[in-house]
Amino acid sequence: MKIYMLDEVLQFANELNEIETIIHKINELAKRSNVIIQHITVNGEPLEEDFYGYLTEHMAQIEEIRVETIAEREHIDQLIVRSTEYLGRALPELDAFTNRIYQGFSDEVWSTFHSFIEGLEYIIITLESIRSARSPYMSFSSSEVYLQQIHASLQQLMEASTDKDNSLIADLIHYEFKPLLADLHHELGETLDCEVKRDDLQ
Repeated sequence: MKIYMLDEVLQFANELNEIETIIHKINELAKRSNVIIQHITVNGEPLEEDFYGYLTEHMAQIEEIRVETIAEREHIDQLIVRSTEYLGRALPELDAFTNRIYQGFSDEVWSTFHSFIEGLEYIIITLESIRSARSPYMSFSSSEVYLQQIHASLQQLMEASTDKDNSLIADLIHYEFKPLLADLHHELGETLDCEVKRDDLQ
């Protein structure tokens, strides 16, 4: 089989004992080139499952693998843009959202609550990516502080959710998350203005 990644063409035997070598080589090349793997195609078809498992099951039929990548900096720039946009939409809605929680959880409120949690998870991914970036963002040095605060408040929020404590859930969102996310929105916005190359974004 042949593996196409960046400007390299790698060739391996279609043998199961090559799988770990293949994965190691792809990850090593990504790290050395400072890129993030976006997606993988195998014999022209997009890979929708675990790469290791797919190789194990279909090794004999594989002719070519193409690994599509994006520069790490460009990838994190995209995360910053999307997180900033999300916070810009979410923050003005939090007061009305917490008022509905105080009144009780309907199906609609539960749906909004789950969307809020998903938004927090995306923000965590963004902050973790900024923290680990090999090319640091000089205008944003507080990712670790935000991560600690979000994780601590999120743990309290999930415990309150398990206990179905509506008042505590609303209090946490209003008094803990709202000011924290407002500060984060401001800092991400400054970083976006100072360091994000918007022309590179799609």
